[in-house]
Amino acid sequence: MCDARLFLPQIGALSAGRSVMVPEISGKDSIAALAAQALDQAPPRFALAGLSMGGIVAMEMLHQQPDRIAGLALMNTNPRAELPEVREGRQAQIDAARRGGMMALMAERMFPLYSRGPDAGITDIAARMARDLGPDVFVRQSLALRDRQDRSRTLRESRLPTLILGGMQDRLCPPERHHFMAALMPHARLVMLDDAAHLTTLERADETCAALKDWLEEL
Repeated sequence: MCDARLFLPQIGALSAGRSVMVPEISGKDSIAALAAQALDQAPPRFALAGLSMGGIVAMEMLHQQPDRIAGLALMNTNPRAELPEVREGRQAQIDAARRGGMMALMAERMFPLYSRGPDAGITDIAARMARDLGPDVFVRQSLALRDRQDRSRTLRESRLPTLILGGMQDRLCPPERHHFMAALMPHARLVMLDDAAHLTTLERADETCAALKDWLEEL
């Protein structure tokens, strides 16, 4: 339930001398379809970065068209398929969103996990993004996440210059997921940020920008 505002610090820091694109990932209800749509919008060859669900879409893009991608940055994300217990809870969340309870659900279940402690600024940005995208997008994204494929093998087979970045206090995509990805890709650079939770691009913007700049210099 995020849009380009998630990356405003990085767009500002990285756009000098580069074209920075943020494709929307809200119009389809499968990760495969979202990845295909993003690939249709992208130039012939590009560096690819994604956070959380965006990272899941990025891994699917790598699976679909690996030769177009010059480098990969995976932030606060997870290559594995949805856990059964999480899948079981999706329908109740979808039903709540369709009944008008999406913002209450986000405020209870999601916003508190986006930063390591109460952060009115991050919560405000997250709430505005979620409200602007709306419940139909929530439903489509929930279905896409529920039915996604495991892309661990895709990462294992990749030799691209890769950054894996996470927050030490991320409870949605915890550190062990990032260490798992790093084990699949021993050539990758792993950066774990202290005092950071899920939305590292906002909570630790400067450090995230620095890591992304270092990664881009490797390409």
